[in-house]
Formats: sequence, C-alpha cells, structure tokens
Amino acid sequence: MENRIIGSNSHGNKNEINIVEALNNKTFSTLNNNLKEFIKYIAEDRKIKLNLDTKINAKYETSTKLKQDFYVYIEEDEFAISCKMGNGNSVHQEKCSDFIKYIKEELNANEDVCNDICLFLWADGTLDGSGLMDKDEKGDIICRFTSKEFRNKYPEKAENIQGFLDKNKRILIDRFLFIGRHNSRVDYIYHGNEINGRWISSEEIIKINMKADNNNTIHVGKMSLQSWNVSKKGTSEQKRGQLQVKYSQIKNDIFELMKINTTNVNTFMGDKEEFDISNRFNKNKKSSIWKYLTEEIDDLENVFMVKVSDRVLSHLSNKKVYPKSDAYLIRANITQDFLLQKEYELTENDLKDINYEIIKNSGISVKIDGSNNYTIQKLTHESFLKAFSGILDNTEFIFMGLLLYSNEKEKNKNEMIMEKLNIDEEKFKIYFNEKLDKQIDYHNIKDLNEIRKFSQNYLKNQIINNKKIHSSLFTGSDWFDEPYVAHYIYLNKALNKNELSDFSITTGSGRSKGQFSIEIKPI
Repeated sequence: MENRIIGSNSHGNKNEINIVEALNNKTFSTLNNNLKEFIKYIAEDRKIKLNLDTKINAKYETSTKLKQDFYVYIEEDEFAISCKMGNGNSVHQEKCSDFIKYIKEELNANEDVCNDICLFLWADGTLDGSGLMDKDEKGDIICRFTSKEFRNKYPEKAENIQGFLDKNKRILIDRFLFIGRHNSRVDYIYHGNEINGRWISSEEIIKINMKADNNNTIHVGKMSLQSWNVSKKGTSEQKRGQLQVKYSQIKNDIFELMKINTTNVNTFMGDKEEFDISNRFNKNKKSSIWKYLTEEIDDLENVFMVKVSDRVLSHLSNKKVYPKSDAYLIRANITQDFLLQKEYELTENDLKDINYEIIKNSGISVKIDGSNNYTIQKLTHESFLKAFSGILDNTEFIFMGLLLYSNEKEKNKNEMIMEKLNIDEEKFKIYFNEKLDKQIDYHNIKDLNEIRKFSQNYLKNQIINNKKIHSSLFTGSDWFDEPYVAHYIYLNKALNKNELSDFSITTGSGRSKGQFSIEIKPI
C-alpha cells in the first residue's frame, strides 16, 4: 500500500502539477502573490537572500511511494514539499503486517503490543481477520467494530497501544507525516492550490504534535489512528487489515502557525479569509449562515460564491482600486470535477471560460476572523475632498483639523502638514476661531485637541445625516458598480447585513511619513 494518500487521486495530482507549473522556470518577481509568500517563508526559514531576479524552479515527484509530492528550488537549493488538499487529510496508510514488522524491528515492540494493534486493525476480535461472517438484522457483521467500539470493548488493550505510541511519539510523527515506508524526505507541508495556500515547516508541525494530546482517540500527537476499512457489511474485504492515520486539523494548524510567522499578517490573512468564505459556501449550501443571501433564491444548485480577483474602477478616485465587496454570488453550470480541482474556492479568474450570471446585491465584505477593529474606509487627501465636496462647509480645513498633532513632542509637525497640503494658515485659524467661538492658541495642546475633536464630531454628524455618503462609505454604493458594493459583512464566521452605524474617525498610519489619510473604523 502506498504511503502518499493525498495527491494519489486525479484532483490531487492535477493540483500538484498546477503548483509546479506556477513555480517552475520563474523569477521571484513573476510569481503570484500567494507563491511569493510561500517562497519568502522558505527563504526566511533557511536564511536565503531573495531579490526580484532570484530563480525559482519546481519539479513533480512521480513516485507515489514517497511522501513528498514536489520539489521547490530557490536557485540551487532543493526543498521537498508534501502537498495536501481538502479537510479529510489522511496522511499515512500501510498494511497491518508491514506496520507490525516495523515496530518490532525498529521500536522493539513486545508481543502484547503487536497483538493488541493487530486486534485493533483487523477489528473483528481476531489477530488475522478470520472472525465469523455472521450478520445481524441490519446486515452488519456481528464481530466487527469501529475504533470507538474497540476502545469501549477492550479498554486495557487500547491503553496498552496508547502507552506504546506515546513512548515512541517523535519517531512515529516522523514516519506518519514525513518518512513513510520508503525513506521519504519532507521539508515543508503545503495545503491548498497555486493561488491560495497554507504552509509550514516540518519542524513546526512536529513541535505542535509533540505538545498535543487527544484522549478521545488512539492517537499520535494530533493524528488519530484507525482501521482503514472495517467493512461491516462485508463488501470490501480486500481493503481490511490496514492502518490509516488521519490529521483532520492540519489545515487549521498550518493556518494558526502561519499567523505567527507571516510579517504582513492582516493583508495576507484577510486574503485567506476571502478564499475560505468561497470554500465554505460552495461546499455546504445547507449552512444556516447563508439565509440572508439566499432567502429569495429557490434553487441553490447552480449558485456559487466567487472571490474578487482584481482591482476595479472607483468612481470616487477614477482609479482601479480594491472594491468594497470581496466576494459575491453567481449562477452558473460548474462541474463537480472543476469544483474539486479548485477545492470549491472560485475566483473571478476561474470564470474566464464559464458563462455566468451575477446575482444582484450579493456583494460581501470579508473581515479577518477575530478582527473587530478593521477599517471601514480609508480616504486619502484627494479622495476625502471628492467625497465630502458639497457636504462639509470647508473640506480642506476639516481634513487638516483631523490630521493635527496634539502632543508636545510632535505638535511642531503641524506646520509641515499645512505646507504640504497648501493650507492657508491664517484662513485656517480664522475658520476654527469662528467654529469654536474663541481665540485659538495653535501651540496650546488643549486647543489643538479641541480642533481635532470638533473636526471629528462635525464630520461624523455629516456622515450620519447624509444617507448617500453614509452608504457609500460603508458599502461603496455610489462609488462602485455591482457586484462590487458590499451589501453584507462576514465577520467571525457570521454573515449579516452591512448596516454598521457607530464608528470612529482616526488618522491613517502614514501621517509621519507625509502620507495623509483618515480612517473610519467601527466602534
């Protein structure tokens, strides 16, 4: 029995080949953003210097006996990659006899442990699969049992097996994940496809598995062991007596480790969330979270969630920018084979050869899980003036008022900001003297705070009382064409109408570098 389970099917093979083609014979600068981050991670982990012209190559591993599915080359350095897809993630499989031979010869397993493991894997009360074939009224073979039933039926034997596994935990983690039966070598695990992946080093995976425990299953680290095919009905006898190791949480574990190791975590993880919502919707259309989207749609069979791929025209800036919606719904005839190949994750780029209809008012803004301090809207100086022209009585002065430094250490920077924005200082002073009905001392911290507070409150009130600008800021309704208006918001695995009302107004992070902007955030 081959070791490499994931990647041994047509969808897995095609996925691995697609990744190899996306990496092979490239320079770092020509890779897509996802693969750039993957290569960057390997380079940082191995202390390899990257530049835009660094040569990247890849090669597919044709042997199904090996754990590695392909190789990545950064210049001359080779790295072996194990590639995973989906959520089931069987990571190792072998015949009972082969596993027993291995633990006897390499781990000095005693006869009791070997017999208990045989009993567990043949799952019929015998050590060789020779149990009686008598069936009950449901048609199940009476003597056969599941892994859970084994633990209940033979608790002492289950404890004996677990004690042996715990004693040899590190060696077995290596065997199940990275070495297998044929002396494989895996440096990194990659989960996903060429445009949306998660990855981590083998060492990082080993660390979290060494720390993990699971009292609900016979296990090694986070991996559960089971008999691959109990065949309770007696219909697949040839598949019996085999060990299967499953790592159901590998996708989530890799994702959590990536959060720790990714430098630009917000942008990169936000992109992953957008792919995830496409995957969740397209894979499980019975989920209750979609009731807001589908209450007026009778048949969901040909309805799919699509991730926005590129920048689109903003009517505010008259430039191509990322829109308010990150995903939206379409109606199309898409084959199951195509969905499996894409892991149910669809992007606009995947629709080039597909006829589809956009479902109106289905745009969704996707936020990073756990992030409640995201940015609703960021406005540069130019876009602020365009957005609030005719709404504020003086957009230039309000924008300047929002940017003011109001601490002793940095208040001297205010003159520099006025100069760069071409603000008439005397007119600015007159404006706020009138608004605050007092003579402002522009070197006084208290007065500077009053100006900022007035500007924030004035702007906030104008937004609240102007439905058009309020809707544009929150959903993009006047600034983008459909389906790039965000009618819904997806946050913390919940979908709701995009009707946030309370918000704060702050300065953007680039103020000290001369990049002036204001940000609107939820409260």
